[in-house]
Amino acid sequence: MKISKLLILILTAFICSALVYEKVVLKSEYDKIDKSSRFGQYKYTDEYEHFSHVVVNGNNQGLVSFYQKGTTLIKYKDNMKEKFTTRINKDTLYLDFDKSLLSNLAKLDRYKRVVVFYDTLQSIQFTNSNIYIQANKLKTLKANGKGASDFCLHGSKLDSLIYNTTDDNTTHFNYGNPSHIDNLIIKASGDSKVWLKNLITKKDVITKSDNAFVDYNK
Repeated sequence: MKISKLLILILTAFICSALVYEKVVLKSEYDKIDKSSRFGQYKYTDEYEHFSHVVVNGNNQGLVSFYQKGTTLIKYKDNMKEKFTTRINKDTLYLDFDKSLLSNLAKLDRYKRVVVFYDTLQSIQFTNSNIYIQANKLKTLKANGKGASDFCLHGSKLDSLIYNTTDDNTTHFNYGNPSHIDNLIIKASGDSKVWLKNLITKKDVITKSDNAFVDYNK
């Protein structure tokens, strides 16, 4: 009986020690997170020299988000580690995703996200990619989307936007506050679809061909 009680006490002490140790380790990891940032839980950060052009060769896995900040870097979590490569050539940032992970948009897991912070952005080209761009203030942005892509733009002020969309590309402009785009030029072709909402423009030129669809109610 005494031996059994001793074993129970030892087992209880071991469990309590394990729980305390786990709590200390978890707290230590939590303390490392920058809780002042909405991206504080993105474990990996890659810093880059200045770039103002971006080319994304995607595989429809996850979402690439762009936020205008006074810095140039990329953040991502474990679930995106080693699933893409980056390089800078002159003033262009290239993001190339592993093509072996190519999937249908219906299977998209948007929580597998890569976040790109940029200082200024002059152009973006993307294929088979899921792109979100938040812009505080840009002069002229040239965008070109093709393949089975999805493009969403939220911006408070853009002087000019020149956008070509084709193939099965789907585009959404602003679900939140109005975007101010002084000069808007959109050329839609293929089977692409464009929904324009909450836009305030001074001048817009929209053309479409093939089976392209544009929904724009000013």
